[in-house]
Amino acid sequence: MSKTKTGTGRGWLRGMVLTVTMVLVAGPTLAVLSDSTDRIHGTPPTGTVTLQALHPDGTTVVANNAALGWALVPNQFSVSPTVVNQTLSDADGDTGLSAITDLSSAPLNWTHNGTPLTPAQLAAPLGSNFAGQALALVVNAPVTLSSVTGLPTTAGPLPVTTPYTVNVDVPPLLSVELDNDSAFVEGGVINMTITARDTSGNPAPGTNINVGNGGSIDRQGNSSGWTNNGFLLLDGTPLSSGLMPFTTGANGQVVVAVTHPGGAGVKTTIVVVAAGNPTPASADVTFSILTSPDTPLARMFGHMSETITANGVTFKRPNLDAEMASDGDDSAYPLSNEIWGRYNYASAIGRVCGSESNLPTVTELLDLYAVYPSDSLAAVHGWPTTVFVFYRSSTVVTEGDFVGNHLGVEFSYGNYGHNGPNSDMANNFVMCH
Repeated sequence: MSKTKTGTGRGWLRGMVLTVTMVLVAGPTLAVLSDSTDRIHGTPPTGTVTLQALHPDGTTVVANNAALGWALVPNQFSVSPTVVNQTLSDADGDTGLSAITDLSSAPLNWTHNGTPLTPAQLAAPLGSNFAGQALALVVNAPVTLSSVTGLPTTAGPLPVTTPYTVNVDVPPLLSVELDNDSAFVEGGVINMTITARDTSGNPAPGTNINVGNGGSIDRQGNSSGWTNNGFLLLDGTPLSSGLMPFTTGANGQVVVAVTHPGGAGVKTTIVVVAAGNPTPASADVTFSILTSPDTPLARMFGHMSETITANGVTFKRPNLDAEMASDGDDSAYPLSNEIWGRYNYASAIGRVCGSESNLPTVTELLDLYAVYPSDSLAAVHGWPTTVFVFYRSSTVVTEGDFVGNHLGVEFSYGNYGHNGPNSDMANNFVMCH
């Protein structure tokens, strides 16, 4: 680049202005740089370059008119340190020409129909706001053209702009299928198949999916008020308040085993969403519990045994309080998220069992305890049992101070007895023949 003229003439270099012209070419093509220099020894390099943008992985280059995945986030893209389509020259024949991008001053500008994306849109997956739409992406950066030989070696950093058009993919459509929509709390499994398909109906393998808990309700539609409801498990992992990620396989599907071993007998909505897709899919799963009967009046979803047969005698389960209209003397007993009815002797042989012969004897109840001792009546069949809460019998007390009252049996320890001089007026659980 060094050229010098001697003599005392007018000094032909004095006042000379050196210029480099920059032209922006539509699309990611060539941009011609220009600048001026006060150096009088020669001219700086000139040329054209194309700036590039990188995907969030920091490696993949954005191509013009390319499709961008719906899950990609705009503010995770960056400017590439590498420029392409370099056409560099030096009028003085200097060598070692190069182009260096100043990444510290290299913004990416995203617009949709001429409107810049908002901070929220820049931080969200593309599919959340622009699925199936085109965006403009403009790469801006100062670029310095330099040479190794000659003076000046550089024209200084010059602004370069390269525009791109990109198209946002449409997130896949999700569907959820269950092999059964209900199972038991105790050991039950529901297999949930999540399928992702593109807009043409083809399987979408590799789709990132998030699964969340959309809330639970009991059989009466209440979303709270019960106790001991543990987390739903997906493939053995608790589904807490957050989202659980899954990825579809080569067939566009993922199969998840759903269990609820610590459940209270509720229906739970499972919500499934593909990353970047604002429209979720959902499915309801119900896990019924042994300690609640399968009746519309039950609070929880249950599968309690309706009858039990022991030693040739068949017993019917006790009533929920809601299943028998009160005569004013009944009492309610809360246990395992249900409200059970308890009745005096007159109600037991009357409106509950229909006759005294339908009320078991103390011997029949003790025989039942022998088959199901130590609260196993609850563990095996779900019937309410607790310490010192008795089931009524039709067996009358024939001696002592409380003759004429009737005995009862409790199923925690197998005790039997009565409640004192007015035991027939007390309220106890009732099972009938």
